[in-house]
Amino acid sequence: MRGIKATFDTVNSSYQNTKAELDKARYRNEQANAGVTGIGLETEETKRVLETLEIAFVEIKAEKEEIEIELIEANKAVTAFSNELQATQRDRDKVRQEAELIKRRLSRIDPEFMTIGVRVASLIRDLPILDLSQPSLKVEQVVLPDIKEDMPFAKVARVDRCITCHTGMDRQEFASFENPHRAHPNLGLAVSSDSAHPLEEFGCTSCHAGRGRATDFYGSVHSPNSHGQEEEWVKAHDWKEYHLWEEPMHPLRYAEAGCFQCHSGEAQIRGAAKLNYGLNIIEQAGCYSCHEIEHFKDHPMRGPSLRKLADKTSSDFAFQWIKNPSDFRAQTWMPAYFGQTNNNDPESVKRTDQEILAMVSYLFVKSETYEMEAIPVRGDA
Repeated sequence: MRGIKATFDTVNSSYQNTKAELDKARYRNEQANAGVTGIGLETEETKRVLETLEIAFVEIKAEKEEIEIELIEANKAVTAFSNELQATQRDRDKVRQEAELIKRRLSRIDPEFMTIGVRVASLIRDLPILDLSQPSLKVEQVVLPDIKEDMPFAKVARVDRCITCHTGMDRQEFASFENPHRAHPNLGLAVSSDSAHPLEEFGCTSCHAGRGRATDFYGSVHSPNSHGQEEEWVKAHDWKEYHLWEEPMHPLRYAEAGCFQCHSGEAQIRGAAKLNYGLNIIEQAGCYSCHEIEHFKDHPMRGPSLRKLADKTSSDFAFQWIKNPSDFRAQTWMPAYFGQTNNNDPESVKRTDQEILAMVSYLFVKSETYEMEAIPVRGDA
């Protein structure tokens, strides 16, 4: 910008000087043409000087206009940059203010961000008996009276205490934070009050499963998303499998599984591409032909019912079919669940064989018989 301005100033100075000389030459030429005497002007000379200056003026004027256009464009660029810079500075100041506010909040709830004085004060406030007044550690929860969960001898309102640790889950400004303070990745779909699944109505475990009443990492029944994450959790949180809860939390890669319990009657579930893909496979393979699946109850049957299995085949065939369907039909869509890498050792084979025998026994004990029409007796034998 400075270079263009300096060039413009130089060219403009030449332009002004040439214009002044041109005006002077025009006046002198007019005087010579008018025959004014006593000033020593020759008509031919003044005309030649005038023509020379007119050519020079056209050139310098064109150069001035060209550099003037460059200067205007440069000024526009500078103005746009200045506006962008001001907007960026405003955004920066806003982010700084929000970050400072978040730090102040975290300094009261997260030991990692607390000052020594606040830590000491919190320790004192959390001492037995003293914590009755105003403890620094509080259990936050949402109570969902419309969603029940089975407890011994009763169904009670679901209680989710996940927000005790996941403090920023409903705040967009926490989107860049690490867990547990990070905001929900899709606030437009869940958690926020204007979403389809607001926190105060759906909680957390109704979608993600897990043990909502727990207040620690192990008791919440978190499920690692990979073997690597499992190793990290074992080191960082002393994680281990929680065997006493029938609905462990869905790992991240299976998070969409929670949608199906409410949306099982929909052909396509918005925001659940992986779940929709699985439902399409079930439909394409025709699994519902033999297995009762509520989602496909109105679809036409493609295969035989298992209700009268004993009248159609033997228990030995049923055993082999369940164990490895592709041994009988290589192109079958039915997958094999046994003999896989995680259950093909000798001990697992013994266990799974017993499981298959139990399935076959159940199917044949529950099997119904075909009602055959009586052969009519007519005519003379």
